[in-house]
Order: sequence, then structure tokens, then C-alpha cells
Amino acid sequence: MKKFLSLLIAVMMLIVPVISFAEQATDTTVTVSVNSEAITALAGNDAALYAAIIEQASLVLHAQNNQFRAMLGLGEYTVADLVLELAEQGIIIGSNLIDNNAILLSYEDLQALMPATTPSEEDSASAGFNINFDHTMEVIQENMKVDMKTFDSWDLDSDPATTALIFSITPENFLKIFDATFEDIQKSGAADQILSLAGQGGDFDAAAASSKEELSKVLPESGDFLTVTVGLNDNSDPVCFMADIYYRENVIVDVTFNDTTNDAGEVTSTDIQYIYANKNKELAADLYRTTTDTAQMWNGTLVEYVEGEDISSYYGLNLDISENAFYAQLDFGTYTAGAEEPEIVMIASLNIADTSSDAISGGSFDFTVSMIEEDDFAPLFSINGTAETEGINSKCKVALYLGGFEEEIGSLSISTAAGTVLDSIANKNLINFKDLNEETLQDLGNLIVNHLSGLLGAPAGASE
Repeated sequence: MKKFLSLLIAVMMLIVPVISFAEQATDTTVTVSVNSEAITALAGNDAALYAAIIEQASLVLHAQNNQFRAMLGLGEYTVADLVLELAEQGIIIGSNLIDNNAILLSYEDLQALMPATTPSEEDSASAGFNINFDHTMEVIQENMKVDMKTFDSWDLDSDPATTALIFSITPENFLKIFDATFEDIQKSGAADQILSLAGQGGDFDAAAASSKEELSKVLPESGDFLTVTVGLNDNSDPVCFMADIYYRENVIVDVTFNDTTNDAGEVTSTDIQYIYANKNKELAADLYRTTTDTAQMWNGTLVEYVEGEDISSYYGLNLDISENAFYAQLDFGTYTAGAEEPEIVMIASLNIADTSSDAISGGSFDFTVSMIEEDDFAPLFSINGTAETEGINSKCKVALYLGGFEEEIGSLSISTAAGTVLDSIANKNLINFKDLNEETLQDLGNLIVNHLSGLLGAPAGASE
């Protein structure tokens, strides 16, 4: 019990600096709302019963001057509270669970509980290290090819680019950069620490050689490994990005089934054999900017092409940024060679809006994931949130919706308002923390048991 109180005090000491005790009292109330019908349909009557109890519960965080209280309520009844008060003689911890008693931790005792510690040289060495990558940057400059292109015309429906910077690197040159990076790490003296953080031991040179060997297996045999194009307008602002990454991957190209039969010719077992082969792959990405009088849009795609396959993985990105709103949409689907449009199977969207007025500052958000269903998209789930602040008063709500249910499944609400200044607990029966012994801890434990037993309607009996 005493160890638990020590841990509790340590946690509360971490919380206290975060809490801004106002000169006036403020109450922050956290409540949960649950749709019983939806919970019954999803998880049965028992779950709905527990959900109804949770809906009656509330958590109130009360702050005033030098006092903080956390109160767990059930309806109008306070089930339990925890009071932390910074008093002249020390920190006082109280609760309705222990009646008119409170625990006093003097500042001298607090200092004794938290002795100053000096980190050892070993801890200091492993806490961090400084790596100079100047050599790596020199190798990048020497081995990365940079070209410039001028656009005479612009055919896309976006902000036009007049020039473009094109960065490209071959597999051989990429491995040179890889070697330079490991050389800089080795020179810095951080090699052993990095291996330790990665949960590995042994020789750093061997680890680097092994990593390089694995990397070489995925790099293309010829051509460029990476090409990045940055399109610039007349003001040298970036208006488009294009990137291509070429690599190899060992993928399954065929599956054979080898049956084992008995003397009667019956199949007794089947051995499945997978046939692998290296296939060339390409990740092609692009992102284009479109500017209007009120907003700026970015539209992009990411497609993974596989050698010899007509269907590719497809991802689309749409961003719409205005002064008072932000919208983002991510599309998931496939792209078939020769098709004009990709086939989208899932959409994830995020919409954030500023709903502030002259007197109230606020905002809202909506995050929705939708799946394709009979040639149309149906919401799989949605999380909606609203927030408003007016002076000291504020409120916010986050609600969950599931596909197939019109009403929300449940919501979490947090509101802050002016509270009533509560009395000090310094006049309670103060028990000095250093005087806590087995007997006093047993008495306090009995008070807690009796309180909870009374709450649950069970006969209360003091344990001997």
C-alpha cells in the first residue's frame, strides 16, 4: 500500500505542473453517451446494460488556486474523488474513500523520496551522439545527376510549370552513398550504440556489408534507381512533383501441388511448392498544384507497376486547402493497363473546418472511411468532432458512426465551465506520510473497502 502511495504521489507530481490552476475555480466534465439500441444489435443485451451504466458515469476535473480534484460520478452521486492540495506544510492528498482523513507529504519528505541522481558516464555516452554527414553530402553531390528542363507549353489542368529540376541516381551511385553514410557513422564512434539500439551485436562492418548485400538484391540491374522532378513556375514556386523508383522483388510466379498417394492410389497428403522469381517493379508518383482565388488544391497518384502484370496497385491523393477549411481524400484501388480511370474500392477522407464567429472560436472535423458497394460508396465508419470556446467556457464532442446505423454509436463530450471554490482539506485528520505503518494502512484500507461495499450494496465488514 505504501509503495502504491509513493507511486501515486510521483504521478501527481508530474501532473501538477501541467495543470494551470486558475485564480477562479474551473470544472472540466467528461461524459460518455451510448446508443443502447446499436450496442444491443452489435454485442447483445449484456453489453448494452454495461453501456447504460457507463453512460451515467462522469469524470469531473476541478482546479482552483492550489487545489486539484478528480471526481468520478454516477448520476448525481460521487463514487470516488481524489484531492491534491499544495499547502504551506506540504502536499495533502485526500479522498472521500478514506472519510475525514488525509495524507500529508512534507516538502522535506518529498525531497527525500526523490533524491538527485547523476547519470553515469556510460549512460551519458548512450544518451546521444553527434554524427557528421559532411562526407555523405559530398558523395551525394558527386553522384547525383541534376538536369534542368524548360516547358514550352503546359497541357495539364493545373498551375503551369515553366522549368523543372530533375534529380536522378543510378544503383551504383546509390550504393556509394550507402557506403559513405556507414563510413560517417563509423567515424563518429556511434556504431556500437546504433547496433545496441537496434538490438544487435557484433561487428559494425559486417552488419554494414550484410545490409549492402540485401540492398543490392532489390536495386535494378540497369537504368536509374531514382528519378525526381520538381516543376517550378515563373516565381520559382514548386507546383508539381514527380518521382519514379525502380526496384526488384522476389515474388511468387507459380504454385505447384505435389500429391502423395498410398498403394490404393488415394491421396494421403499434398505438398505445396511456391516458385519465386525476381520481378522488376516501379513506383510512379506525381503531385500537382492548382490555385484559385480562395483555395489551393494538390492532386496526386501513386501507382505500383509490376513487370508482366496488367493490374497495378493504385493510391490517389486530393488536398483542398482554403483559409477556413482543409479537406484531404485518399483513394485505394487498382489500375488496369489501358484503362482510362482506376477502379477505386475504398476512400478515406478528412474534413476540417473553422466554425468561429465574433464571440465564439470553434471548429469541426469529420473523418470517414467508405467502401465500394453496388457501384456506389457506402460509409464504413465515421468519426465526427466539434469544439467551441467562449471565454472560460468550452465544449467539445467526438462521436462515432457505423455503417448501417443512422444515429451515432457513442460519443465522448468534454466541457469546461466556471466552478464553485471548494473548501481546503487542510483541516482534515492529517496523517504524515513518513508515519504510515502497517496498522494505519490497514485502517485506511478498511475505510476504502467499506465505502465501496456500501456503494455496491454488499455487507461491509472490517477485515482484521
